[in-house]
Amino acid sequence: VQARESKLDAASDKIKARLADLDASAEEIALSKAEIESQRQQVEEFKSNAESMIVEIEEERKKIEADKELIRKQEADLETEKKLVLARSEMASPLKSPSALQKP
Repeated sequence: VQARESKLDAASDKIKARLADLDASAEEIALSKAEIESQRQQVEEFKSNAESMIVEIEEERKKIEADKELIRKQEADLETEKKLVLARSEMASPLKSPSALQKP
């Protein structure tokens, strides 16, 4: 009877040790799972921030293109204004006599 109790105690100890190993493994798995979830959340946050930045960059690009177009129009308007001023100044200058137009 005593030998049988020893065998049962040994088997019980093995089972308890195995359960302790399984509990430790379960804790490691839970920690790994929590770490993976945390990393997943960080990735999602990074992705969201990146998407927001892309939208901001696209909006800024549109503003820059609009500004460039405005500058082109202003340059064209200035060139036209320059031509008009030049034409007016030529019209306002006194007329030269045909003899003054001849070379000496």
